[in-house]
Amino acid sequence: MAQVVPREAVEASPDAVDYCLYELKPSHALPTLDLSVSIMSRLLSRSSLNVVNRFVRSRQLVFALFLASVAFTIMVMLVPADVGVPLAVVSFILGVPSCLVGFVLLRSSVIAVLLKVGDVWLMSMLSAASFIILALMFRDARGLAFCTQLIGVQTNILIDANLRGVRRLAITTVIACVGLVYVCFMVSLHAVPDLHDLYVFQYGSHHMLGSTCFLNGILTLVAIMLRNVYRKRHALRRGMNMDVIECHPGSDFTGLFSSTRSRLATNVGLEFTLDAVLS
Repeated sequence: MAQVVPREAVEASPDAVDYCLYELKPSHALPTLDLSVSIMSRLLSRSSLNVVNRFVRSRQLVFALFLASVAFTIMVMLVPADVGVPLAVVSFILGVPSCLVGFVLLRSSVIAVLLKVGDVWLMSMLSAASFIILALMFRDARGLAFCTQLIGVQTNILIDANLRGVRRLAITTVIACVGLVYVCFMVSLHAVPDLHDLYVFQYGSHHMLGSTCFLNGILTLVAIMLRNVYRKRHALRRGMNMDVIECHPGSDFTGLFSSTRSRLATNVGLEFTLDAVLS
């Protein structure tokens, strides 16, 4: 919201009619963001941080583990429960590295701002409720395969706090969305072996099935995730063609510049030249 503040007329004459000028000012001070501090830099010691950084740079390995996790999750939907349980455990183990990499790179100061937004909480609750319903329909450890999916969706919800690896994040998000759509397709056709539908609530002869809630929740999340990735990717491409830095007043960019010719664009309001920042 903006606050309207009256100002005195800057010009007056005997023939002029008195009037007021108004200027728009923010009703709340903009937050100060330190974009150099990630979650892992807050939680880990320096030695542990170096180990995690070496692992994060192993992008091909992390991506391969992610693809294997998605493949095992798809197989969980095709086989009976006695075979699906060990496959779900393997899928969970293979998916943990990619979830950790995506989560620990988030900027803590940006997360603190995002957690004050109602939409973030709404999407988080929708995601948690959808996957919990699916786990209840499985009635066994096969739901473990979707724990990493839940963390991945949450990372996408907080995508504005991610400043690294946006291109790889876009690829993994599209692959994950294809996998989620496949899961929805199997659930909607009741083609998943040993999947037991349930009533979320019932009133008289009216009831709502868990599969219906799951399908509506997951398909909504898929649309939101693809929109988030497109918006983030578009902002990155726009920033790469700029010779200015966009930021909010009070933002601290210490440690983000490796050279005076670096280019950076975060979602902004105030523009100033890179030379002015580094001087």
